[in-house]
Amino acid sequence: MNRRKLTLLGLFLLCLLPIVGAAAPRLALLN
Repeated sequence: MNRRKLTLLGLFLLCLLPIVGAAAPRLALLN
């Protein structure tokens, strides 16, 4: 993998973390 793809992947994961963090408690409450 080249560096540019790695950087884009890192930014994508950073954007995803808050969404996952917000969704996880709700999923835990549903179970």
